[in-house]
Amino acid sequence: MKKHAVVVLALAVSLLAGYRPVLAHHSSASFNLDHGVTFKGTVTNFEWSNPRAFIYLDVKDETGNVEQWRVEGNSPNMLSRAG
Repeated sequence: MKKHAVVVLALAVSLLAGYRPVLAHHSSASFNLDHGVTFKGTVTNFEWSNPRAFIYLDVKDETGNVEQWRVEGNSPNMLSRAG
């Protein structure tokens, strides 16, 4: 009876573990999500490829020099679902 209870408990724990969200897959620790950045630029390239989509821009800085920026988006599948 004790073995049966241990097996049932182990099975229940393993099944419930599958329903917990996995938050450590990709970390956002390298980004400051509380500080937004606004800029204007010209889109020079758009890569719609797995695992990420990228937008490349030419942005003028305060002195008028053109800087190249790369904006990383989510996966094309997630972007399509988001509209």
